[in-house]
This record gives sequence, structure tokens and C-alpha cells, in this order.
Amino acid sequence: MLLKPKQVAALLNISTRTVHRNTKSGAFKGVKVGSQYRYPLDQFSEIIDVEAVKRKINQTQEASVAAAVNVPGAIDALADDPDEESLLS
Repeated sequence: MLLKPKQVAALLNISTRTVHRNTKSGAFKGVKVGSQYRYPLDQFSEIIDVEAVKRKINQTQEASVAAAVNVPGAIDALADDPDEESLLS
């Protein structure tokens, strides 16, 4: 998993400028993607609980997907009970 400089800064409670300085000094290993850097999450395993961060990211992504689905099961509910037409209006 690759992180943006802003995400690394938030994760480590430092500024993005500090992230860039640490990249330039070689303390952080960044991967250049176009003109921007991305940082492998695993390199911070000695500083933070990487697995906890991965779980949190997955939970956030799952919540986003669930929110994108307007009313899960509304069509099934309509098929089961024709009186529930108000669900789609």
C-alpha cells in the first residue's frame, strides 16, 4: 500500500515538509510516481502498528462503498411486499 506525503504526515503527526526532508535525506524511502512521491506503508512498521492502519483503511473503504449504495435491499423489499412502493419514490 502506497501513501501520499500528506497521509504519511498525518500518520506520523509531522508536517509534509518534514516528510519531504526525510525523503531527501534518505530516511524515508519514497517511490516516484510521475512527479510525486508515494511511500510504502510497511517502511513505518517500527514506528506505528502497520496492521492497525491497514485495518482502518479497509474499514474506511468498506464504509465508503456501503454509503455509495443508496438503499441496499430496497428492490428486494419491494419484490417481497408490493405495498412498500414508497421505498423507491
